[in-house]
Amino acid sequence: MRASFALVVVLLPLLAATYEVEPPTTASPDTIVDCTYWHVAAENDTCASISTEEWVTEAQLSAYNPSLADGCKLILGNSYCIEQFWGIPPTPSTTRSAVTSTSQTPTPTPTTLLEICEANAGVH
Repeated sequence: MRASFALVVVLLPLLAATYEVEPPTTASPDTIVDCTYWHVAAENDTCASISTEEWVTEAQLSAYNPSLADGCKLILGNSYCIEQFWGIPPTPSTTRSAVTSTSQTPTPTPTTLLEICEANAGVH
């Protein structure tokens, strides 16, 4: 009894898996769950036309929608996944380290003509 309960507790979340983005209409149950963009099949759609229009290869279309693998037969009005979520995290923001400066003893500002000349003597 306990083993059955544990099995249900473990498998229930897997059975209740939802799509990353819900399809706008019916989608085949074997469609990948991490889909982020959908195409609803229209009257004259083919896998080739969806591929061209949506910038997805026919191989990707079949991989995302295994029901299309055998002859690519679209069902009018059904949703077909055309983009998989790859889980790419956002670019981390750059962190700046604290700027440390070595303080020097300030030199006094020359006030007399002689001090100015002496301060600038090595400049030229």
